[in-house]
Amino acid sequence: MATGAGSSKVTFQNRFLRVDVDVKGVTWQITDKATGAVFRMAKSTDQDVVLEDDKKQRTHRALASSQDKAVFPNRNGVPGLYLRLLDLGLGVQLSLNERDLEVEIERLTGTGPARVRDLLFPRHFLLPKKSDAYSTWTVGQGSIVPANTTSRFHHPEGYSEQEMCWHGAYQDGCGAVAIAETPFDLYIAMSHLPGEAPGTFIHWLPSHGDLRYTRRVRFTFEKGLTFVKQAKHYRAWAKRAGYFVSLKEKARWNPNIARLKGAAVINSLTCIRRVRTMGYEMNTFADQAKWATSLRKATGLKNAVVHVDGWGKFGYDSVHPETLPPNAEAGGPKGLKSFRESVRDSGWLFALHDQYIDIYADAPSYHPSRFMVRENGRPNTLNVWAGGLCSHLCVSESLKFLRRNFVEGVKDQYMYHNSPPIYAICEPDAYYLDCFCRIHECFNPEHPLTRAEVVHYTTECHRTVRNHGKKVVLSDEHPKFYAVPDLDFGWGISHLKADVQVVGGGNATELIGIPVPLWHLVFHDALWLPDYGENYLQQMLYGSGVYLTNKKDLPKPEELAMKKKVLALNDVIGFDEMVDFEVIGGGQAFRSSFESGVRVTTSPAEKTYAIEGARSVATKGSVKLG
Repeated sequence: MATGAGSSKVTFQNRFLRVDVDVKGVTWQITDKATGAVFRMAKSTDQDVVLEDDKKQRTHRALASSQDKAVFPNRNGVPGLYLRLLDLGLGVQLSLNERDLEVEIERLTGTGPARVRDLLFPRHFLLPKKSDAYSTWTVGQGSIVPANTTSRFHHPEGYSEQEMCWHGAYQDGCGAVAIAETPFDLYIAMSHLPGEAPGTFIHWLPSHGDLRYTRRVRFTFEKGLTFVKQAKHYRAWAKRAGYFVSLKEKARWNPNIARLKGAAVINSLTCIRRVRTMGYEMNTFADQAKWATSLRKATGLKNAVVHVDGWGKFGYDSVHPETLPPNAEAGGPKGLKSFRESVRDSGWLFALHDQYIDIYADAPSYHPSRFMVRENGRPNTLNVWAGGLCSHLCVSESLKFLRRNFVEGVKDQYMYHNSPPIYAICEPDAYYLDCFCRIHECFNPEHPLTRAEVVHYTTECHRTVRNHGKKVVLSDEHPKFYAVPDLDFGWGISHLKADVQVVGGGNATELIGIPVPLWHLVFHDALWLPDYGENYLQQMLYGSGVYLTNKKDLPKPEELAMKKKVLALNDVIGFDEMVDFEVIGGGQAFRSSFESGVRVTTSPAEKTYAIEGARSVATKGSVKLG
């Protein structure tokens, strides 16, 4: 291998892959020897990196613009190289190991700019604009974006708080999957420039204003590495990294988790006061218990989770984190406990909704010292929900209030009354943490947190509930990969719809690419995901649970009949691994396969579904929805 400052082209290889590096352009291409497929990285642009000087003036630079490049041998003793970009304060190491190309990007301190901020590198692959080539995008539930896609979704900044930390590509019979092994400070971005196919890549984010540690992404190239196999490759990594615990294993620790199979989540509203409209609604705990009993008799559902909203002193989305004691008008602590006992007598799980991210302006605990503060020095004071204006708590403060309310009890709120802790009041079977599991930073000088530290405190919140309430089934609104070992279920993860540019001009809102359940291919058997709404075809295809509402009037017969069919299927495959997923006819139909042998085929255009492989839920051919 050629080395030294004057080297412009470097090649290294093994029996699987050949890597050709353009040192001047700071790009490379990888050739898979088995298929001949060539993955060529997009050229360097002035969006590659954002530099910041001591006066906090920012400059956008292309990596290729570096005037102080030098190439050295790989430091790991394997085929590869080390590229130093001294004036940009960056070092890039490429290491080739079997079918993997590991890319490490380190910050060279003491040289270059004062700070290296956003880094959009390595760039996306330039795929051939053919229908059988695609990028694999892991935002939301996920999608594949065909290389010949005509509508344009160009978003190099990426989307924050991605559910998983990987992306991929497929062309000419060969696939590539990229896993960020430093997984928290990043977005999964998409480039779709005129004349190019859409391509995915990683946008590395600064950690408190600088690229403070080495970022690492591992690319794997292999014949037949389709989006399904890419997801399974990431699944294997998640297991090795400690981000995977199956529902079956969790149920061995907590038998209540087994009762999620075939279960509906039943939303039950206690109290809500809407500040903006002066609206007010209240349902007593006794009435809700009566409705739940009627629903149990009408549906015959063996398993369900009665999810109680607005049970706190001031109702739903009001005066958090001051939720204690339970709403007096609804029946107070005794009424809430009696509601729980009634639900348990029905054989269902009793769940409480709670909130420790929003802190409301009229809460006695409202104080700037507790806020999550953005890099610009301002708090996240941007939400106006039912209870009015609120800011965001730093998650380190969330942990304190969660411990106080759930474990310790309130002992110092004279005006709002002392109270036993939530668990002592009613011992809920399940607990839902609203707005939780997000990944962001805090710049509050009293408790600054990096994204990795936010993940740590969020995990501590989860384990506070888990360790105190040994049989509590735990859920979040925004489930992410890192929380899978500590969560049992969560609010459904959807496919992203967004504004796109269309051929001929104008905009349209549409799904990005072809929706495929990348999350479920990785985590279906590790996190139970009910699906809100009435997209019954997708619920069957993904093996989801459903939602119902606890109210005086029972659900309409047609709604109940359809949801019971979905739940009967979930009872069979709800804890199964999704082993395969097929896109048929470019998206005219879809087929999912599960480890128990069940296969579900749906046709959104024809509004039909077919279930094979389990006698209790199998259909006789395709069945029309409705």
